[in-house]
Amino acid sequence: MDRLRLAASDPFPSQPNDDTQPAPILIEGELESEVEKIMAEVTYQNKLFFEVKWTGYALTTFEPVENLQDNAALDEWEQFTTPYRNQCSKLLPAGFRRGDERQYVKRNTHSQNGEGG
Repeated sequence: MDRLRLAASDPFPSQPNDDTQPAPILIEGELESEVEKIMAEVTYQNKLFFEVKWTGYALTTFEPVENLQDNAALDEWEQFTTPYRNQCSKLLPAGFRRGDERQYVKRNTHSQNGEGG
C-alpha cells in the first residue's frame, strides 16, 4: 500500500502562500520577468552567477551573468558593491550578500576629506 500523497496545492486559509508568480511580459518576442534587485554573486565552475530577486516573487533564483546583460539591476549591483570589492582582484568578500553588508569593511580609498578610508 502506498502511503505517500501529493502535497495539496491549496493551503488552508491560515497558511500564507508567499510565492505568487506574476506572468512574464512579452518583450521583443521573448517572455521576460522584471528583476527587482540582485542579492549576491557567486562563481561556480569558473562561471559568474547572480542571486536574483524577481519583482513579485518571494523566492530568489541564481542566474548566469549572460541572462542579465543590459539590465539596470546589474548596473545598480556593480555600483552598490564597488566599495566592498578588492581593489586588485575586483572580487567581493566571501559570502557577501545584500542586507549583510554592514559586517564588511568598505574598501574606498578616497573619502570626502581626502584621507584614505
